[in-house]
Amino acid sequence: MQVRAATKDDLEVLSKFFTEWVIYQVAVLGFVFDEEVFKHHLLGMIAENNVLVLEADDKIVGGIAGRIVGSFYSKDIIFDVMTMYIDPDYRKFTNQALESLEKILELTTVTKVVMANPAFIDSTKHLRYYKMKGYHLLQMSLIKDIKHPGVPACQPA
Repeated sequence: MQVRAATKDDLEVLSKFFTEWVIYQVAVLGFVFDEEVFKHHLLGMIAENNVLVLEADDKIVGGIAGRIVGSFYSKDIIFDVMTMYIDPDYRKFTNQALESLEKILELTTVTKVVMANPAFIDSTKHLRYYKMKGYHLLQMSLIKDIKHPGVPACQPA
């Protein structure tokens, strides 16, 4: 498997991979998926060199997209993985994908990686896997809708 920085030419292929996963994820959380909003954010991450493309067999088989943010509590710089997707037929490359991400981040000012784990799946297997890779549980996120009279939940107030 090869890992490289994404370009805007990769947007359509990557958005199809991520969309397959994200539509399900956001629906379970109560969000209404908006493909244009998603592509806008993904393109912004690509422009900031925060998206990696995973290639095997002369095709894109997945990607990792995130954002770089400063810690609220320390001087740490965090790479916050917003979404990661690897085609099921290529999941054997997950270790290599994570190792590649970490090696690339070693060349930057990033000091921590935060990896999200969707709450709607049994996280036991994922947590065990990430723990073996040196990650540990950071936090749990809770979500609740804020109701705005006359404004649909997916629209800003």
